Amino acid sequence: MRHPAWRLDPAAYAWHTTLQPRHADVDTLGHLNNSAVIGLHIEARQQWQMALFGAQSWRREAPMLRPSELVTHFIEEGHYPEPLQAGLRLLAVDGECWRLASGLFQAGRCIGLQDIEMRAWQQGETCALPADVAGPLAAALHDQPPPTGDVLAGSPAGGDDPAALRAGPEAYAMHSSLPTRFSDLDPQRQTDALALARYAEHGRMQLLHRQAEGLPATGKMHALVAQVRLRILRVAPPPREWQLASGAGPIGRSAMPMRTALFDGTLCHAVSDAVLVCIDKESRRPVELPPMLRARLEALQLR
Repeated sequence: MRHPAWRLDPAAYAWHTTLQPRHADVDTLGHLNNSAVIGLHIEARQQWQMALFGAQSWRREAPMLRPSELVTHFIEEGHYPEPLQAGLRLLAVDGECWRLASGLFQAGRCIGLQDIEMRAWQQGETCALPADVAGPLAAALHDQPPPTGDVLAGSPAGGDDPAALRAGPEAYAMHSSLPTRFSDLDPQRQTDALALARYAEHGRMQLLHRQAEGLPATGKMHALVAQVRLRILRVAPPPREWQLASGAGPIGRSAMPMRTALFDGTLCHAVSDAVLVCIDKESRRPVELPPMLRARLEALQLR
């Protein structure tokens, strides 16, 4: 997947901070876990918001300032314990939302990008941005240094049929449940975007394990997560137990799209779309999906 050249340049971002990865962020493959990388982008954005709206802005409840969409692109593997440099740039502001671009850099290399759409939320639904939020945002957009390249404002992704996005559990091939943990609740007693991303990762891994059952082992191939797109449809107190629904999307030559939706009963709170790419472990280049794996994926496609 190609990205605009400016996104890979730390100097193109108007605001910077340093983040320290934790040992708990390392996964079984020895690099920073995908959800941990999503969380590092979120931490950088939260620090940017505190710098703009005030040190106590993270406690705000009426309305809450939360993402409606996060699109995370995984460029290279990140490692522990080297620090990360994070950069953010405000792209656009209107009466309903604002959009940001963030980048994570380690030892001079870009390891990940995130496109962010932020909104104000009240009583579970989005609302217009209040004046004390819209004003500082407009000033920040006006005052930030001019871009070093062609910076395009716009929706992080878009293009989905709203009806398909809000499909019920019956549209998915696999179902499971997962209890809400106390540690997943934030100061507003909600499950934040990072907790939702981890729940969706759990559903995606269950789907991966199901499609791999009984297939012959191959030591040369590996599935790499290239992109995760999380859309939050509702902000509300979480249920005691989430219902996870997962299925495969349109399959490419080497790409394995997977969708996991998080339900409270039949009410969908969030949808996560992940694009996994089948690669050769040695060359790190995409390779064609084996026929048996392709057949398994086709049987698990969304209905």
